[in-house]
Amino acid sequence: MSVLVIGGGYAGLRAALDCANDEEVFFVLRTPNIGGFFSKLHLVEGKHPFDILSPLIEQIK
Repeated sequence: MSVLVIGGGYAGLRAALDCANDEEVFFVLRTPNIGGFFSKLHLVEGKHPFDILSPLIEQIK
């Protein structure tokens, strides 16, 4: 079975990662940038958003 994830924000990346072990995952993105609104934030819990997104992106690759 395949899974279609709409959006490349934090929730979409997390969903793709959770499904990737059992399913083939496809993304639909509005823009070529991964991270969605989350990537536009300045700090999240004292961290830069890229520091939170980067490990998820690497795991998905």
